Amino acid sequence: MILRETPCTCDDVISVETVHPRIVGFGVAAVVLAAAVGLGWWLMPPSGPRYRVARRTTAHHMLVLDVETRDPEDALELTEVITRDDRSRYEEILVFFHQPHHRRALRRVQWTRQEGFVEWVYR
Repeated sequence: MILRETPCTCDDVISVETVHPRIVGFGVAAVVLAAAVGLGWWLMPPSGPRYRVARRTTAHHMLVLDVETRDPEDALELTEVITRDDRSRYEEILVFFHQPHHRRALRRVQWTRQEGFVEWVYR
């Protein structure tokens, strides 16, 4: 607690005002912290894996993957990671990307030994 003396015109009367800086400081800190946490949650990506392989189908030296992701714009990068171990076993790999709980593909990445990676963006 801080005591502040306020000068007065009378010589024998002193006005004393009580200020609680801890309460004011706590209130300001709480508002700043809440804003920082709220902004952090908004800027940070959600926790958990970036993708989930929803379906995997193989036939005649070909692999087809259905992948759910919150970041379809990272399809090419994710395809490189997801197919790293499978490229030596298949002639062609198709990976369809869609957002969670949506079936419509937003992007497709095709990999072949001859052409490498080719990305298609569906509109």
